[in-house]
Amino acid sequence: MDKKVKKQILAIRDTGLTNMFDTKMVQFLANERGYYELVILLERTQERICPVHYVRGGIVMWRTGAMLIHGKVYKFQVKIYKVGSKYGIDGGKISKLWISCEDMVVASYERRWDVKPASEDAKLAVAILNSQF
Repeated sequence: MDKKVKKQILAIRDTGLTNMFDTKMVQFLANERGYYELVILLERTQERICPVHYVRGGIVMWRTGAMLIHGKVYKFQVKIYKVGSKYGIDGGKISKLWISCEDMVVASYERRWDVKPASEDAKLAVAILNSQF
């Protein structure tokens, strides 16, 4: 990985202004700060890579996917420990979680709830992921 891009990713993360799974906001903040290499990387990457994965090099701890609940697609990314942790959701294996539906974040957890699931479908998505991991 380009050291300059990695430094830019870490600088955005260290601001605490956004969840690093929100690539659109990461790109906005990068542009605002003049981190054009990161902006271009995110723009050119067709699948909108997650900056967290880029820094970590795609370590197996991360899972990305989608599920269909009541006719709607819920996309997710989770970071999983091998065993339960005090940082996990309800002491479980998931320490970081991001779920979106129709380009709206419906649940976000990074060692604490940033966006609590409000709808029954979002709660179901979290429950499904908790049971799988």
